[in-house]
Amino acid sequence: MHFSIPMCAALLLALAISLGQTVPSVAGVTNPNISVIGNTLIQMVDDPADPNHGRPQLSFEEAEVIFDDYLNPFARGTFVLAFSDEGAEVEEAFFDIVRGLPMGLGLRVGKFRQDFGRLNPLHPHAYSFIAVPAMLQAYMPGEESFNDVGISLSDLIALGPVAATISGTVLSGATFLAEEDSSAESRLGWNLRWRNFVTLGGRNSLEFGASATSGVSEPQYGMKTSLFGLDFKSKIYTASANYFTLQGEWISLSKDSDDGSGTGTIETFKPSGFYLAADFTQGRMYGGLKLENFQEVAAGTSTMSSMGIYGGIGLLEESTLFRFLIENVKPAGVDAFNRYMVQAVFSMGPHKAHQF
Repeated sequence: MHFSIPMCAALLLALAISLGQTVPSVAGVTNPNISVIGNTLIQMVDDPADPNHGRPQLSFEEAEVIFDDYLNPFARGTFVLAFSDEGAEVEEAFFDIVRGLPMGLGLRVGKFRQDFGRLNPLHPHAYSFIAVPAMLQAYMPGEESFNDVGISLSDLIALGPVAATISGTVLSGATFLAEEDSSAESRLGWNLRWRNFVTLGGRNSLEFGASATSGVSEPQYGMKTSLFGLDFKSKIYTASANYFTLQGEWISLSKDSDDGSGTGTIETFKPSGFYLAADFTQGRMYGGLKLENFQEVAAGTSTMSSMGIYGGIGLLEESTLFRFLIENVKPAGVDAFNRYMVQAVFSMGPHKAHQF
């Protein structure tokens, strides 16, 4: 849902004024934590097919305004509003019941980034690298992230030395609809996640998991989009503030599509791919290498690959971060090109630009 900038500014102003007033301490009334995160990007590519090739492009990407706090001792609420040149959007709005349910279950209701894989649940400013991996952009439902209205149940289970979290979500299914059919009636979808955490001695750790999701992309012909993924992340400390991080994801996509004959005949594409990223953090600085290779959705066995170096530095603490990416991209069937990006991310409030 999009709103005009003046309307959202007026709403935020009214909310700020109301939060500044003295409110009786009663159930359901809270002064939330308020954070604002913005980022400015300068980038350049030498791809001859890009009309701006060879010329640096400077842009303000977006500003996120985050409200979150406990609604009561049992529930917590979160609102994330995103502002950009394209307008304003309610990116996330949900509440979590964190205690009080039978068997220690957790419940989340609302609109939120789905718990699929390592990166999708996170906002991009929390990544070590600037750009969302191209594989996720190509495979995941949704324009910028896999984000849908849903009802999710989760449980934390101890399996010996492994702490496992299992979650299941019923989705509205609107995110799965093809762009040209965005006004079509959606069908319910689902998302499952199994996430594990194990200590490797001291502060060293390994996280690994599996995800699966499915939804209807074309209700008229019953076309579906399904994904299955495996992921991991490991941190190995060499000192109190120095550590290596290795992470990656592999995803297999099954996507139905009209064969173009106009008869409703369905053909199914089943591409797959992966990305890997490894970096070393020392205090407020880090640097690393990112690799990516995946089959394009409608191009048979044609693959797109990339390799790049990235890094970042925080000024004094985590509220201001400068980071860069230099990447060589090889699309299927065309010449490779280079991409150069430098980004400044800054924040106010408890949500930081980047957690080291």
